[in-house]
Amino acid sequence: MHEIVFDSPSDTIYICHDAKSRRGFAEGAVRAAEWLVGRKGFFDFKDVWREL
Repeated sequence: MHEIVFDSPSDTIYICHDAKSRRGFAEGAVRAAEWLVGRKGFFDFKDVWREL
């Protein structure tokens, strides 16, 4: 489980992610591998995210 909290003097916002299985992580890894086909170099997540 992951949780992000945005807190201010006026209020608090919580965003929570709870993975029910590893399937989503596996599908993401396959999509990233497909994205890499034919590319050379070093990339980070923002490079992939721009083209999704």
